[in-house]
Amino acid sequence: MSDTSEWFKKFSAGDPEYADFYMNFKEEDIPSKADLSKVVRPRTTDLLVKYELGIGTRYIWRTFLNDQVDLNYENPTVLLKMLDALLFHVSNGCSLIRLDAVGFLWKRIGTNCLHLPETHCVVKLIRELFSEVAPHVLIITETNVPHAENISYFGNGKDEAHMVYNFTLAPLTAFSLITQDATKISEWAMSLDKPSEEVTYFNFLDSHDGLGLRPVEGILNDQEVQMMVEKALSNKGLVNYMSKSDGGKKAYEINTTWWSLLYDENDKKETNIDRYIASRAIALSFAGIPGVYLHGLLGSANDTDGVEKTEHNRDISRRDLIFDRLEEDILSGTKTSKIFARFSHLLKIRSTQKAFHPNAKQTVLNLDRRIFALERGISDDKIVVLINISKEHVLADMPFQGIDIISGEQIGERFNMKPYQIVWMKRIANNSEKKTAIEELDEITQRY
Repeated sequence: MSDTSEWFKKFSAGDPEYADFYMNFKEEDIPSKADLSKVVRPRTTDLLVKYELGIGTRYIWRTFLNDQVDLNYENPTVLLKMLDALLFHVSNGCSLIRLDAVGFLWKRIGTNCLHLPETHCVVKLIRELFSEVAPHVLIITETNVPHAENISYFGNGKDEAHMVYNFTLAPLTAFSLITQDATKISEWAMSLDKPSEEVTYFNFLDSHDGLGLRPVEGILNDQEVQMMVEKALSNKGLVNYMSKSDGGKKAYEINTTWWSLLYDENDKKETNIDRYIASRAIALSFAGIPGVYLHGLLGSANDTDGVEKTEHNRDISRRDLIFDRLEEDILSGTKTSKIFARFSHLLKIRSTQKAFHPNAKQTVLNLDRRIFALERGISDDKIVVLINISKEHVLADMPFQGIDIISGEQIGERFNMKPYQIVWMKRIANNSEKKTAIEELDEITQRY
């Protein structure tokens, strides 16, 4: 919560109703350095910050930004007020509640203060509350941590979050496009599971923040992560760091737009666009619900001028947009126009296909390390996803034929994929199925 908020002002002034609303300590009560060093947090700044308040000197717990103070959920009044705040938004029509950085909610001195059992209890309480008074409302948890920790917020599939941010997808997709090798992401995709059909993944590649690196711990080694960091830095990206328990620091997130991360100055503009759209198709094909950041839809480049003005690394991907100028770009055949048109085309086609339903089965296909391949589908309604993530022509051997619903091209059993080509293929076994697939493609084309 902001340290300029009304609640904090009342706490500072000694209002008894707001006493113990925040994680705070008198100087003589500050926990030991050994205990504080156990706390996991994505920053290198001091965890406890000295405040001179109306009630005297206090050291306030600040997990994140310099103007944010942490609420004390051990105080029942805080918990009740926050539940009331959530219900206020629901009563005003909100149907999706994001629990931002929820893993840090509860603190217990002597622990890492991350994903504590009490935190999961609060998430379960919110789920139970909504189930009673607003069952249409969905909960999505945002925990930028290794995959196994992240999906713990599914609970048993019925008692915690309906969706979790699929944080591992973005760095693995970037790694795959940079190395032109789908091995890592394919192996990880084979391990994906969920505890029930009442939950799913929220698949995204970029956001108003950075590209988290903790989610690939145990999947990519230090050298592979450092390669991505250096790639971003070479394209004028930035890096945020977090403190380690030994007093050192390590890269926590890459600050860059998705376009600038994948950009290769040695390639033609069209090749860079092809690579970009291929990466977006991976996220659109994955089991779950896709989320698209506005700057991702437009292919925005790094805003280094914005960072110079604010001195905040994350502002590199938050460029202000001027509507008239954006409209002109989209209509004039620029890079932005081409990305917007191709990205929108994929989104429109995807929205017509039952095979991309969040609960549709996902099977990873191993064809070639340069091809990311999946089969998605429900019953007989299936789509084979083929995405060439390399600059090379790749021959794909498949035991079936089909129609690509993106291009309308008929795909044979031996198919030569162009660099960065994307195929969403409906299988065909006979002329009748071929006719049905073509008719469906015509219907999609006419609709859009």
